[in-house]
Amino acid sequence: MAVTLLGLLLGGCAVQPPVATKDPQYLTQRNKSAAWAPRPEVYENQPPSRPDPVQVQTGRYSFIPAKPRVEQLNPLLAVIDVQIPDTILTVKDSAQYLLQFSGYQLSQTVSHEAHVTALLHHNIPEVHRHFEQVILRDALLALGGNGYRLLVDPVNRMVAYERDPKYPGWAKE
Repeated sequence: MAVTLLGLLLGGCAVQPPVATKDPQYLTQRNKSAAWAPRPEVYENQPPSRPDPVQVQTGRYSFIPAKPRVEQLNPLLAVIDVQIPDTILTVKDSAQYLLQFSGYQLSQTVSHEAHVTALLHHNIPEVHRHFEQVILRDALLALGGNGYRLLVDPVNRMVAYERDPKYPGWAKE
């Protein structure tokens, strides 16, 4: 009985020789895998709402996620508290002042239409001199007003204004 059991165990562990196949799909897939070339790994920033399972304990009962904060992934989402100095007079200079620590710049390369150029040379409204606990992007939008949109180039870290198509301006008579 023991000899039979031992024979069955050893026979079950024996390696079966591979069976040759003539299936062309199998052979094509095998040749593709033989020609595999290594590719660089690509990592992309994930949306901030994606849950991250890695947690770091900071106290007895508190944990924080081990990932960058939202404003570190997108500096235009940083909360700012800024008093614009009295020496700054125009919307353009105000936007540049707000952007100075964000890593972004106001674009000088975008060919501005006449009304955008006029906006940038307007005097800054007094109500826009102090932004208290505001997201930077929203402060820039407030500077432009309702008739303008903010264009953001995250690759070159540039921002610019363009006229919002919903507001065509005064009709010429």
